[in-house]
Amino acid sequence: MKVGKTACHDINTIDSKTKFIVEEEFMKSRTKKMVDQYFKRIKDNIYDQLLERYRIEKKKPTNKRNLVSFIQDGFKNYKSGSTKHFFRVCRIVAGVPIACKK
Repeated sequence: MKVGKTACHDINTIDSKTKFIVEEEFMKSRTKKMVDQYFKRIKDNIYDQLLERYRIEKKKPTNKRNLVSFIQDGFKNYKSGSTKHFFRVCRIVAGVPIACKK
C-alpha cells in the first residue's frame, strides 16, 4: 500500500481458526533483518505452544502429522525468516498467491 508517495507493507500473522492476530507490523521495507525480527517476536510469543503441538505429533508418521502451518506468499525473506525460526516444529508453505482463497 502507499502512504503518501512511499510504498509500505502491512504484515500480519493470524490464527486461521480463531482469527486472533498473533503479530502485526507496518513497515516501510521488508528487508531480511526486519522480517527476521518479526518472526523472532512471533517465536517469543507462541513457541511454547508450537513445541507442545510438535511433541504430540512427532510420534506419528511424517505424512500423518498435523503440525501448525505458516502459509505465506512467495517473498523470499518471509520464507527464510520462517524457516530460520520454525523449520522443525511447523509446516511452512511458501509461494501461495495473496489472492488465494485457501
